[in-house]
Amino acid sequence: MASTVDAARVKEYNEEDTEGFERKLDILASMVMESKYTVFFTGAGVSTSAGVGDYRGPSGAWTMRKIKELQRKGTSRTNEEDRELRDLLIEHEKADKTAKKPVPMTDAQPTFTHMTMATLIKRSIAHYVITTNLDGIFRKAGLEGHTQLCCLHGDIYIERCTKCGYDFERNYEVRQGNSVHVHDHKVLQFNLSKISELED
Repeated sequence: MASTVDAARVKEYNEEDTEGFERKLDILASMVMESKYTVFFTGAGVSTSAGVGDYRGPSGAWTMRKIKELQRKGTSRTNEEDRELRDLLIEHEKADKTAKKPVPMTDAQPTFTHMTMATLIKRSIAHYVITTNLDGIFRKAGLEGHTQLCCLHGDIYIERCTKCGYDFERNYEVRQGNSVHVHDHKVLQFNLSKISELED
């Protein structure tokens, strides 16, 4: 996946005049209000301000892998690869100065963006969130899985019973270890009669 990273895609553009930004917000608000069914589609960028790392950002996992690959080439780098490495390092250094301190995913809290989407859905102004994130922050913001939220890659805090299909929300990562894949939604099957015996 590091091959999908290049300096042009990593560069972040944060310079926007307030007037231009507010004009864009007004247009977006009008579009949402006029929409019959609004669905938000989000990814890692929504959670970076909560301290959760991304993949292709200036300090993202794949970006850092690409930097290391280019550095390992040493003197065998082409001029183009030298420019690419220099540009990636410049963007990484700029982002490093302003980046929010990384937090463990279990501690990450909903941002203004998460809460805005959740509020719009709760007020029936918007209708659904689809996210590629598996950090569980949208659930912390109050969205309900399946009826208001779809986590395309799963949610590392949700266990799904393979027998009844019920989702259990946990405050720890449920797919730890190498034996369970991130896309496996499995809960150990317990014998309910054994649990009843323990309760007696």
